[in-house]
Amino acid sequence: MNNIKVETGLERDYIKNRTLIIKEPVEKIADRAFQGRKDIDIVVLPNSIKSIGFRAFYESSIKGIIFPEGLRSIHTEAFENCRLTRVQFPTTLFYIGKEAFRDNNYLTEVDFNEPQALYIGTKAFYNDNIKILDIPSIVKLGNNVFSYNKLKYMKISESLLKESLAKKLQGPFINNPEVETAIFQETDKNIPPRKVKKITKTSKF
Repeated sequence: MNNIKVETGLERDYIKNRTLIIKEPVEKIADRAFQGRKDIDIVVLPNSIKSIGFRAFYESSIKGIIFPEGLRSIHTEAFENCRLTRVQFPTTLFYIGKEAFRDNNYLTEVDFNEPQALYIGTKAFYNDNIKILDIPSIVKLGNNVFSYNKLKYMKISESLLKESLAKKLQGPFINNPEVETAIFQETDKNIPPRKVKKITKTSKF
């Protein structure tokens, strides 16, 4: 682990049975800290983690990670081209950087857990394998965030859907030809979503 930047505190951590355990009181994983590592399948983060840096796990072999409450930001390309299958974000997360989870071809499920506020950058989940999305109304989306996935069903607020459609060819959902959309009013979150249409062409996204 001598190649890990000292300021992260990661020299005290270890890999055992392809599991990386990062210990307290580390608050940030440095830029490129585990870039290209092929000896890690699972990452265990401490509750002290606040930020995951640029390309921190870029093109690594990780398949699973749990993001603890208290995490605030995941930066550009942090998990691009990994082998993640599912990600669940804490309510404290407010920023996901550009291309942060791009090209995770095994990623089928994303859970946003009703964040207090969250911006998702351009192509953050581009070219993954996501099939179902439930997007909180508080979320703000950059361009092409979920483009080139395998979306089948999407629950999205009416205002966010209109905003996304208004972006036309730069919209967040380009090339998801089989998506079926359910929308809800922001004031009616406790009412089951109303199925409004099935979209069979990519032109509207």
